[in-house]
Amino acid sequence: MPKIKIQITRNLVQVIDIDRPITLGRGKEADLVILDQLVSRRHVTLTSMDGSVVLEDLDSANGTFVNKVRVHSQLLEHGDRIEIGKTQILYSTEEREMPLRMVDLTGTETLADYDPEELASEPDIQYKFLTVDEIARELVVLSGRMLRKTSLAEEAIAQFEIGMGEAIGNAVRHGHKYQKDKIIKYRWTRTPDRVLVRVEDTGPGFDYRAAIQKGLELDAASAARKRHAEGGMGGLGILMMLRCVDRVEYNRLGNEVTLTKFLTDSARQDEDDTSPGALRPEPGPATTAEEPPLDETYLADLTREGDLPAAE
Repeated sequence: MPKIKIQITRNLVQVIDIDRPITLGRGKEADLVILDQLVSRRHVTLTSMDGSVVLEDLDSANGTFVNKVRVHSQLLEHGDRIEIGKTQILYSTEEREMPLRMVDLTGTETLADYDPEELASEPDIQYKFLTVDEIARELVVLSGRMLRKTSLAEEAIAQFEIGMGEAIGNAVRHGHKYQKDKIIKYRWTRTPDRVLVRVEDTGPGFDYRAAIQKGLELDAASAARKRHAEGGMGGLGILMMLRCVDRVEYNRLGNEVTLTKFLTDSARQDEDDTSPGALRPEPGPATTAEEPPLDETYLADLTREGDLPAAE
């Protein structure tokens, strides 16, 4: 399915499937609100037609750019980079392949019957399990064993383990609220230059930007108490993930998260070169949007990756 990847910060990306017409803009009437003062209230639409996506600029004040060129209407191609205001967007038609191996753990509450060394040797494996703390913890430990088969230093492995623990913990605590009959999918993929971990739950999702804002407003002890009391993932947990991995991608609902850790400097550089924020149009005379700007604030992203728009 065609999708767009919106760069929130350097290492935080929101992934949106284009399964229906979507309007992007700064106003609340937009299907997808972009908190950027240079974006018009209704800036651009993306419409899926027979598997392709057409971009239409809605007479925005500052224009829409595709691959550095200002456009009014454009049939998008895989890899196109879109810019509206300061917001960077990557268009992708890449299909997700099935995992090489799938392990159904829904009939057990432990990995005791499995050979951990065999599982750790799999380059692409997906686990399906019920919302059980013991399996969640065991999968994090198993992932650490997998990571030790890569070139990562021990400190980087420990950090990634923390990030994975937060991702699975979010599905258990917040997505499913400890309802054991709910299924979580956990996929591990190792390639020569990176490791990807994807966690999916069946919960209603959550606003990760609002969670981050709450995390920034609380000290560590208060945030931990709040997270425990609400049974959810605190904003500090998301900030921790951002510190521990190279990239965090959320889907629109917030019930699927993908963590990426690069194994080589060249992979990191290649990703920077092809990320939504890699290409900007040439500087030109900018105007303010045609309507008064929203009264918006920007949160300092503690992961040294720039400014993060606050959720409304």
